[in-house]
Amino acid sequence: MADRLLCDLTGQPEFHRAVNCTLKSWNEFIVNLEKDQIPVDNNSVENAIQPFVVGRKVWLFSGSPAGVHASAAL
Repeated sequence: MADRLLCDLTGQPEFHRAVNCTLKSWNEFIVNLEKDQIPVDNNSVENAIQPFVVGRKVWLFSGSPAGVHASAAL
């Protein structure tokens, strides 16, 4: 009943799903906050893969193996 009421009050099913997901994994959420060893963000991972993501966008327009070699040389 409360879930349906929340959905009706917000009018946003996405928000409703997000709240339900948070409530279903509340114990894991609390453990994440209490443990200092678990990072709250994933910035280190994102920084590690950033060169590959940027490169993938550049390599998409290389067009041929020769173009890839020219891009790599630059």
